[in-house]
Amino acid sequence: MRPVTVRCGELRQSGRHRGAGGRVRTLQLFPAGTLHVGHDLHVRRQPGLRHGSAPPLPGQHCALGLCVGLPQHDPRRCRYGSAHFRCRLLPEPDALGRSRGPCRRRHGGTARRGRFGPTDAGRGTTWDGSVVTRRFAPTRLAAFVQGILEAAGTPADLAAIVADTLVDADLKGVESHGVLRVPHYLELMAEGYIKSAGRSTVAREAPTWVLVDGQQGFGHCALLNLCERVAAKAERAGVAFGGLTNTTHTGRIGWFAEKIAGRGLAIQITGGGAHRLPEHTSVAPYGGRERILSTNPITLGWPGGRFGSIVADFSTSATAEGKVRFHRERGESLPPGWTLDRDGVPSTDPEALYAGGSILPMGAHKGYGLALFNEYLGGIMLGPTYEANWTVTILDPTAFGEPQAQLQDAETLLQRIKDSPAAQGHREVLLPGELEEMVARERTHTGIPVADAIWDRITEAAAKLGIPPLDEA
Repeated sequence: MRPVTVRCGELRQSGRHRGAGGRVRTLQLFPAGTLHVGHDLHVRRQPGLRHGSAPPLPGQHCALGLCVGLPQHDPRRCRYGSAHFRCRLLPEPDALGRSRGPCRRRHGGTARRGRFGPTDAGRGTTWDGSVVTRRFAPTRLAAFVQGILEAAGTPADLAAIVADTLVDADLKGVESHGVLRVPHYLELMAEGYIKSAGRSTVAREAPTWVLVDGQQGFGHCALLNLCERVAAKAERAGVAFGGLTNTTHTGRIGWFAEKIAGRGLAIQITGGGAHRLPEHTSVAPYGGRERILSTNPITLGWPGGRFGSIVADFSTSATAEGKVRFHRERGESLPPGWTLDRDGVPSTDPEALYAGGSILPMGAHKGYGLALFNEYLGGIMLGPTYEANWTVTILDPTAFGEPQAQLQDAETLLQRIKDSPAAQGHREVLLPGELEEMVARERTHTGIPVADAIWDRITEAAAKLGIPPLDEA
């Protein structure tokens, strides 16, 4: 196999290379900057490729910034600044093999080797350029999704909010909460589970707290309403709390925290309360195997000065159900440590979860404890749930200190973290949410990738509503 020279960045395709068996091989640049060549079928089945991670073989970084996943078959040349890459087409049996040599990067005459990032960097969602064959501009994709929701009976203002949250999730690489949800939402709307025109209302309130009823409408809209009301109270009183009940799926919770932290406020969002609803439980308690809890996420956001909003958004389980769904949609295995089968045996088969299996708690007993606290807040304090209940706590930092001094201290701490030396296997120390922002900057320019299987389901659902397919752009 002769080497292929690649210039990292702008894609320029100049032909194909067919290896043994006549199958087309693919060349990919992963988001972390790792250059890798592999056989299409092997890459499609590889479960371990994640944002911020190298493939399971020695890879190479792109020192000039975030590289782009390339869906095209064996592009011979692409550019990224002045960095040049050289790699080899791997024989079919070892298309993703660990025994093969790393790609070599030539920049200033020096070749470097190594892997980027931890195994579970960032959100843990997969990036698989061989499956992703379409890219869409974020604004056009959001308009397309909004049109689908409107055609299904959702008022324009509510549809715009839902579309924004879904597309923003894909933009930041959180595909489990992105546009793949659209067909499922349409099914729930048709069944009457989601009241597409439902608008959240205030059930009770006081100067420092508010309880919002989601009216079984889109949870994205109801939770945004709650966050804005609690933020307004916190800006007046310094601290405020709110609860949301009678609502449906809320999408990526980090989206809400980013908005509130951008106003200079600190926010905590928790979800829980599904223990009464077997159809919404998926997580086993630590040491058990029965599905008793839900993923009970917690999201934290606060202002970081020149570093922007700092947001930590995670489930208290080893993974979110949406990520298992994402792997299942793409025919991929799960990473070890995510799920148990119905007999309590660790499993990497996504179908095991939907056949009576369960998701493990994050960090064993630690995630289990957090999950129980969230369950108390959402499912006991706020009472019965429709799907999950949510709590929002917001603080105005300026009520407790001098604003400029607070921002300066925050920036000093964050800069110290960024300047700290990276551990072995890590390229740099990242702040919470930083990897998602890196992916968002890249996808803003290159487009949001959507896997074939997911896109086919979306366009099929759109066609039933009379919405024409969206062209790539």
